[in-house]
Amino acid sequence: MQLKMVSKDDHAIRIQSEGPITQSITDNDPDPIQELLGPEAYAQQVLLNMENSDYLTSYGIGWLLRCHKRFGKAGGKLVLHSVPPMVLESLKLLRLHRLFHLAADEAAALSIVTGDQS
Repeated sequence: MQLKMVSKDDHAIRIQSEGPITQSITDNDPDPIQELLGPEAYAQQVLLNMENSDYLTSYGIGWLLRCHKRFGKAGGKLVLHSVPPMVLESLKLLRLHRLFHLAADEAAALSIVTGDQS
């Protein structure tokens, strides 16, 4: 999995995942989100476009769970959007769709972070 920053504005930082999400991070490995966004990464509002990541392993699920927890603790928010159907089915099977902030597309993801649920 690779992450790249797409854009940043007053509301959110948009990042894109590329390839399968198979991230296994040990204490000695760099954190991909913090490497990309810096030390204050988890205090930000981040929209993660997953459209190019059609595979998710148990390691990837663990990584997403750790990220979700770190964003919550730091006062930020991670919103996953444009999740491919197979990945979404995996999240639903594990009932993680109830935990993660999920959105159909970028516009819906942005409305989650701005509070505009109209």
